[in-house]
Amino acid sequence: MRFFDQLGYAGNSIKTRKARAGLTTLGITIGIAAIVALLALSNGFQASIEEQFELGFSTNVLFVTKNTGGYGETADPNFQLYINDSDTISGLSPHINLVVPRLAQPVGGCNITVGGKNYTIGSVMGVNFTKFNDLYPTTFATTNGSIPIEDSNTSVVIGYKYGQDPYNYKVGDNITLTWYDHNLKGNPILNASHTYNATVAAILPAIGGFGLGGPSDSGVYIQLTPAIDAFQSNVSMSIGIRIDSDEQSVIDEVIAIR
Repeated sequence: MRFFDQLGYAGNSIKTRKARAGLTTLGITIGIAAIVALLALSNGFQASIEEQFELGFSTNVLFVTKNTGGYGETADPNFQLYINDSDTISGLSPHINLVVPRLAQPVGGCNITVGGKNYTIGSVMGVNFTKFNDLYPTTFATTNGSIPIEDSNTSVVIGYKYGQDPYNYKVGDNITLTWYDHNLKGNPILNASHTYNATVAAILPAIGGFGLGGPSDSGVYIQLTPAIDAFQSNVSMSIGIRIDSDEQSVIDEVIAIR
């Protein structure tokens, strides 16, 4: 059959079956539009996720922690990372534009008592609020209360979790943190307790339960200076370093000061 005859038969078929041809054409059009829409949504979600990781989790941040003996190395049991080590780190490279030390919470963590029941706090962090907000501008920020900027302020900022059942804390409420000294076996000494009484200054918005080194729904945050006094320690759990370059030399310089 000649090519032009085939075109003629196709044209006649379309004329006699207009409804079927119309539906076929509509289906093809909808299919193409759906694919374009899905691709657009996919690209939009990808851009949104990348933005959230960049802003919320600060993907240009390194964390210096105590050497745990990984990668074939032997950990030095006498090594400690201190708050003032951040001063040394800040002068290592012009690519380092922010250094934020985090005070280690008491051994065994802290407890709070609500309605006669004791609850263990997920994490207690001593940190400079202003620098921490600079490091995590979208997650360590709130419209529920006000985050203090004075380093000597003794109030606390709490994670979203503690504003919900069974805690139900509100801005302005009093909160008491309790922790214990531990013996050589690591067991708490019940008659050697410590307390920190404070007012809730702000409650963070829901983050998702984890912070990758940053704010979390189960975190409690104290300004660095009063935290050092309360915990009687200047040992740092980690030091966050924000860099404006991904140069390996910055990482090598930080590692070299062990």
